[in-house]
Amino acid sequence: MRFHRTTGLSPYQLSLLVGRVERWLPDWDRALGRPHALPLWKAVILLCFLLRHDAVQEMAGELFGCSQPTVSRYGSLLRPVVRDSLKRLGFGIGRLPRGEPVLVDGFLAPCWDWKAAEQLFSAKHRRCGHNIQVISDLRGRLRAVGRPLPGARHDAFAFTASGVEAAVGRHPGLAVTRVTRAATC
Repeated sequence: MRFHRTTGLSPYQLSLLVGRVERWLPDWDRALGRPHALPLWKAVILLCFLLRHDAVQEMAGELFGCSQPTVSRYGSLLRPVVRDSLKRLGFGIGRLPRGEPVLVDGFLAPCWDWKAAEQLFSAKHRRCGHNIQVISDLRGRLRAVGRPLPGARHDAFAFTASGVEAAVGRHPGLAVTRVTRAATC
């Protein structure tokens, strides 16, 4: 199975996940009563797609050949099982390895309603949103995400206030993206 772009998991990780979910729901593919619209392996891929891309259920249903209510039911049924399985398999965001250099960067996650909270408007980016700080290893794998802050906050302030500085600790080769122009409120 090759669904790396869809699920974010390698074929090996995906087969482990499907195997674990099959142990939780052994009666899924049995020919008792009305059959499911999707086999279990495809339903797990559908849910991983929804969790990773935050897609609209109607679009996901169209891509996977089922209806939006079916996608909603599968999401309600499978989400706790898949999240628990992913956590137990250790495929989520892990701890930072000791002594390994990390990269820290901030970005503006756009949002719609800036009039409700004016501190969301970033003069630097000329749009409103939340300042998000992320940590990755040198291979580009996401390791941690800081608490969202108003978009009008400077990256240097957000580095400390979002909790990223505490998560980084004393890792060598820390590369922090420097912003030369501060956002004004």
